[in-house]
Amino acid sequence: MKKLINTAFVYALGAMAAGVFFREVTRMLNYTSRTYLSLAHGHLFLLGTLFFLIVALLSKFIDFAETGSFRKAYLVYNVGLIWTVALFLVHGWMEVQGMEVGAMIAGIAGLGHILWGVGLVWILNLIRSRA
Repeated sequence: MKKLINTAFVYALGAMAAGVFFREVTRMLNYTSRTYLSLAHGHLFLLGTLFFLIVALLSKFIDFAETGSFRKAYLVYNVGLIWTVALFLVHGWMEVQGMEVGAMIAGIAGLGHILWGVGLVWILNLIRSRA
C-alpha cells in the first residue's frame, strides 16, 4: 500500500509541476490559444494521483496489490500514462513555439494511450477477480 500512496504522491508533484509549466510558458510566450500543455496537469492528477489513491484504499480491503500480475499491470499502467503525458508536453511545447505538429506525434501519443488502457483494464480486472 505504501508503494501505491508514494506513486500517488509523485504523480501529484508531477501534476503541480505540469500546471506551473503550462501557466508560465504560455504567459511568457503570450500564447492564448488552446494547447496540449493544458492536458498534462489534469491527466497526472486524475489518472495518476486520484487513481492510485483509490487503488490504495481498495488494497486495504481486497488482496490484489502484492501479486506478480499486479506488479506487471502497475508497470504497464505507469509506462503508458507517463508516455502519454510526455507526448502531451512535447506536442504542447511545439504548439506554443509555433512549430508544425505532424501526425507522428499524435500516433506516438496514441501508443501511450493504448499501453495506459491495457494497464487500466488489467488492474481493474485483477481487482474484480479478487473482490
